[in-house]
Amino acid sequence: MPTSPTTERRPGGDAGFTLIEATLALALIALIAALALPFVRPAGGTADLRARAYQVAALLRTDRAAAQRAGRTVETAFDPRGPVLRSGATGETVDLSRGIAVRVTGWTGGRVAFHPDGRSSGGAVALATRATRIDVAVDGFTSAVTIRPGADAP
Repeated sequence: MPTSPTTERRPGGDAGFTLIEATLALALIALIAALALPFVRPAGGTADLRARAYQVAALLRTDRAAAQRAGRTVETAFDPRGPVLRSGATGETVDLSRGIAVRVTGWTGGRVAFHPDGRSSGGAVALATRATRIDVAVDGFTSAVTIRPGADAP
């Protein structure tokens, strides 16, 4: 004989059905949210711009190090049709097309050359969204690659 109402069995044996149902509903909502999140995220935001600037700087630094290590000139090329930046040492590329305006200055023929003695042809890549601009500059004398916030957005 049951001593309390909570220990009584319901007819039909469907105790706990509500918990399973709620768990499945939450799992379904989580799955839909996980699938939809990449499409909802705005492209070309400040974080995306900063990430692209760091990718550009890393590619340039890789080419600078490769030139010094191999003892030969290595050129990084910019293709405005992509726009894509391509490493002369590894062939690796950085896609700059997703919601980012790109302006390359000081690159002769769309290329920056890193020489084995530590010099380079110098130049800069300006990456911008509507509100933010970041410049990635290559010093002509030292080949130092720096990232700095731009003065204004284009």
